Amino acid sequence: MPTRTTTGITDTEISLGQLLKRFRKDKGLKQKDIAEYLCIERETCSAYETGRSTPSTDKLYKLAKLYGISFEVLASKTVQTECDSGNSDKYATLNDADSKNAEMMYYYKNLDESQKKIVFELVKALYGK
Repeated sequence: MPTRTTTGITDTEISLGQLLKRFRKDKGLKQKDIAEYLCIERETCSAYETGRSTPSTDKLYKLAKLYGISFEVLASKTVQTECDSGNSDKYATLNDADSKNAEMMYYYKNLDESQKKIVFELVKALYGK
C-alpha cells in the first residue's frame, strides 16, 4: 500500500520537487529508477526533487504518465514556482475544480481493487442510484 500523507497534491504549500518525491515514493521507486526512465543522471532527478532544477516539459509529460496523473498537475507546480518568483502575468493556473479532480483521480488510482469497489459503492449510494 502506498504511503499516504495529509497534504493534497494540489495544495499550494507543496512544491514541485516535494510532489515529485512523494509520487516516486508512493510508487516504491528510487531516484535511479526515475533517472533511467527519463534518460537523465540520478543527480538530475535529485535536483528536481530538491528544487534546484525544474524538469523540461517533455520530462514532465513522461513523469505524469508514469505516475498516472494529468500533466496539468505537474505543470501547475511550475506555474506556482514562476508566480512565486514574480512572473505571474506570464502563466495561468489550474482552476480549483480541475485541481480537485486531478487530486481525486490520483488518490483513486492508488487504491487497491477492493478499496476502489468500496469507493464506487459509496459514490453510487451518495448519488442515489
